[in-house]
Amino acid sequence: GQSEKMYETHIYRRDATPELFGATFNFSRKEKKLSYTLPTNLISPYPMDIAFIQLFASSSAAAEYDFNKLMVPFRCVSADIVNKKPYVLRRGGIGEAIRASMTFPLAFKPIMIDSVLMFDGGFYNNFPWDIMVKDFNPDYIIGAKCSTNPTEPDTDDLLAQLENMMMVETDYNIPPEKGILIDGDYTNVGLLDFEMLDAMVQKGYELAMKSMPEILQRVRERRSAKELSEKRLAFRLKTPQVIFDNINIIPDTLKKGKKEFIINTLTNHKKEPVSFEMLKRGYNRVVASGYVNTFYPTARMNKDSLFDMTIRLSERQPFRISIGGNISSSSLNQGYI
Repeated sequence: GQSEKMYETHIYRRDATPELFGATFNFSRKEKKLSYTLPTNLISPYPMDIAFIQLFASSSAAAEYDFNKLMVPFRCVSADIVNKKPYVLRRGGIGEAIRASMTFPLAFKPIMIDSVLMFDGGFYNNFPWDIMVKDFNPDYIIGAKCSTNPTEPDTDDLLAQLENMMMVETDYNIPPEKGILIDGDYTNVGLLDFEMLDAMVQKGYELAMKSMPEILQRVRERRSAKELSEKRLAFRLKTPQVIFDNINIIPDTLKKGKKEFIINTLTNHKKEPVSFEMLKRGYNRVVASGYVNTFYPTARMNKDSLFDMTIRLSERQPFRISIGGNISSSSLNQGYI
């Protein structure tokens, strides 16, 4: 959840504090009511959210926001926790689909797609080979199993408790006549062990190579590296440069001065279209200002082949209480509020 060094701003930098937990609140004299906002995520989503624009906005536009028109057709499953069912994403922004599908409660802030609050699709279907069969009817399925059904949690493991409350049993059994399951032991890898990414990729490669004789025997069709490169290049030639023409903020309830501040910060006060690089710097400045709570961007290409950015925004409450301190085995215990 840390921002990239080159995009950090020093204008709003705050001194380090012993804070372990914080909450924001406001008091309305008119209504004589105290409203408060507790954090819904442990990891800051802002760097990830703008990175998804950088990685996928251009490809989504090239595919006309239809996952069937990507170089490799794609499906993504998220969880609609209101109606308690999986939600299959077949259209829209690729980054939004992936972001929805990886939103584990408390770790990441959820997002809205089609007016539905989205969470990790693994809660209701952690291995959607049935959706692949329904949508694509493939001759052969290669499945990779990187997890297990929830194990019994203990009293100290909050994430495991959430998994058991929300996840349903998943069918990992691909019928032998339909395909193969590449199954590995990942019990030593936790949900947030991102530093183990390279080791996981290498392990996946090794497991795939062990299964390669069977795969080659069942899959008769072949494509050369040259054919794939040409197909990939043809798709990349369709991807437009990401330049932003308009910025929209929803819901449209901000006071005029705050809205102007955000848009001017994002665009560096420019009236003409701005590059992604410039907008990313402005995005990080707005986040660093501390004025926003939710600040989720999406991008869509308009009829002029430029991009419109829509930002779902909620303001941060004006007051904040922080609790922290230091607990040690010596007499130097401290509290902080």
